Amino acid sequence: MKDAGNLLRVEFEPLNNIAGRESPIIFETVQFVQSQSIQSIDGKVTILPEQFILLQNYPNPFNPETWIPFKLAQNVPVSISIYSAKGQLIRTISLGNKQAGIYVTKNKAAYWDGRDSKGFKVASGVYYYTLQAGEFIATRRMVIMKYNHRISKGKIRALFHAIMTTPHLVLRQAQRKKFRSAG
Repeated sequence: MKDAGNLLRVEFEPLNNIAGRESPIIFETVQFVQSQSIQSIDGKVTILPEQFILLQNYPNPFNPETWIPFKLAQNVPVSISIYSAKGQLIRTISLGNKQAGIYVTKNKAAYWDGRDSKGFKVASGVYYYTLQAGEFIATRRMVIMKYNHRISKGKIRALFHAIMTTPHLVLRQAQRKKFRSAG
């Protein structure tokens, strides 16, 4: 903000974890120690992330759809690729060029309907999703769990915990094969 040749930089630091929430900031009057004030500031204040971040999808486990949240530090082309536990590409979701910002709410996060590139519903199991945003690449794990009413919620939670705590070896091995064959 400029006033009579002076530049003011204002930084905010949250007192607690506000990740995933939007908090609009509106300035009406700002008082300075030297008794200077700004009468009004029009416009919306946008808080931009300092780094690229891929967050955990929600809900997880899911059936049949999920949202994949992320944060972008710069304006970049964005895509999400979904892989099976064997490392096979299931689907790529191209999101086009995105502005730097926070994409964590259902209306902003990437959406996956649990279908492959041909439109068929995928089977229950562990899947990996990879965010490519410019040069940034990150991968996380998710679970599609199609269950019937005969399985208890306790068994579902135990199975989900076991799946989510196993190493990512299968995907890493598949990615290594892919990179070796490309080189």
